[in-house]
Amino acid sequence: MYEFLLPTLEAIRNSAFAQWVASILGYQQAAETVHMTFFSVVVGSIVLLTLRLLGVSPRVPVDRLARLLFPAIWIGFAGLVISGSFMFAPRATRIARDQLFQLKLSLLIVVVISLVVIQFAVRRYAVTWETQGVPVPIRVVAAGCLVLAPTVVVVARFMYVL
Repeated sequence: MYEFLLPTLEAIRNSAFAQWVASILGYQQAAETVHMTFFSVVVGSIVLLTLRLLGVSPRVPVDRLARLLFPAIWIGFAGLVISGSFMFAPRATRIARDQLFQLKLSLLIVVVISLVVIQFAVRRYAVTWETQGVPVPIRVVAAGCLVLAPTVVVVARFMYVL
């Protein structure tokens, strides 16, 4: 772990917020349930969008589908950050040391960057894709998201098993 982060992590763990969260009976189970619900919304939306970008249901316009799904994706990510903070804060120093947690965050960063690229490309070029098809680079990014988003969930579940 990066030792320079230890004081910050200890400050988070000892914060009033972390102490308050830890004092709530059943907080961990409730936070995990909410967190997994947001994961379901995010991953489900990503699967639908990326499958369309990969050629499934070509009669569904990409721009229309993206306009429906991107708000759900970004609201879902906001919910993940909020619910994740409830899970992280009381155990910040222990969780931050967990290599699976570090892998989960790394994968999430790649997924978020990929989604920003896809959203930018959809806003700019999706109309032409209806006649010319989705370009290969966007398909590659979509395929990466399709694999990595569910992998984040699997890694997150292993954090509690191993």
